[in-house]
Amino acid sequence: MKVSAPSATALAPRAISQPPATALRQRPTAFGWLSLIAIPVLASSLWWQSGGAAIYIACALAAAWLCSWWLAPRAMTGISGRWLIPHGVVAHEITSLGVQLRSPQAQGPCELEVALEQGSLHLARIPGLGPAPLRLWWPTRLTRRGLSPLPPLIIAHSRPFGMMRVSLPVITSSEVLVLPALGNIRPEALEVILGWLESGFHAISPGTDEVAHLRPYRYGDTMRSVHWRASARCRSIQVTERHAPQARKLTVFLDHRGPQRHSSRFERLVCATATTLVHFLETGWEVQLQGAWLGNGMAQGSRETLLEYLAMVECGDANAALEGLPRHEACLIFTLEEGLQVPADVQALVISLSKAEELVRMGRHIR
Repeated sequence: MKVSAPSATALAPRAISQPPATALRQRPTAFGWLSLIAIPVLASSLWWQSGGAAIYIACALAAAWLCSWWLAPRAMTGISGRWLIPHGVVAHEITSLGVQLRSPQAQGPCELEVALEQGSLHLARIPGLGPAPLRLWWPTRLTRRGLSPLPPLIIAHSRPFGMMRVSLPVITSSEVLVLPALGNIRPEALEVILGWLESGFHAISPGTDEVAHLRPYRYGDTMRSVHWRASARCRSIQVTERHAPQARKLTVFLDHRGPQRHSSRFERLVCATATTLVHFLETGWEVQLQGAWLGNGMAQGSRETLLEYLAMVECGDANAALEGLPRHEACLIFTLEEGLQVPADVQALVISLSKAEELVRMGRHIR
């Protein structure tokens, strides 16, 4: 079922209230208040005229008002729902959020609203509910990485006569983990990193990368992979294919020292780190994420796992010492500090924010 997309303020993380799950609210509508005022006015016609339709209208309005007061809250019994949160939500990219609603008995038209401190905000109109689960989806864009709160949702209706409005929180607040925004790698800047990685000075080999076979040289192969003795025997350049290539292991180190959590400079640095990490993972590299902000100093795993770690990183103390740098491993250090000096035994390529912006093409909206 399609619904209209909510406004930008509908799912904003600010001003969220969390009413209890049983806080059913019942209040007269504008028509209900007018009917309540009209009942004694019409009933007073007995004092100044004998008979007439006014007394019958007053009785009908009173009966309808009492029925609304009695039946409206009971129609909400058993309604339940939950958020439908997709995996891998990336900041500044369009995604789909949804809810699932269910009622043990058939329900008429009702409205889905967002609970805010100032009241409620209309989200969608539902034609009806029943025992079969009803799913509603709408496109949205989340702009802040990390845990983004989702507000509680309310079901409201004014059946059967439109005199009494009843609202009930059916979906509690939740959170969605928003991954860092991703940019595009610039090929000319990537060549600098690949040239540094192909220089061959790093990585003490564990000795487990046996040669699988030899093949002729193809354009784009690194000179490090050339088997010179076999090339001399065959009188043509031969390249080694290995079971576990030595030069396909990389450590990405993020220096989290900076001014504050939501600094635009730090957000752009995280974006560049995530983009570089994803690029090397997708091209077959074995990538390890390191940083003093990690619990044990390092993290390994799939693309989504490493991006989840980057989604939760926060700026640390700008005056703290840089710790946890890897030794004897090819390492890319992303930092806000220009001209960072690393120890001599650290085989690392330092990428400051200015160099990161040359490496990764990022949108101006990343803040």
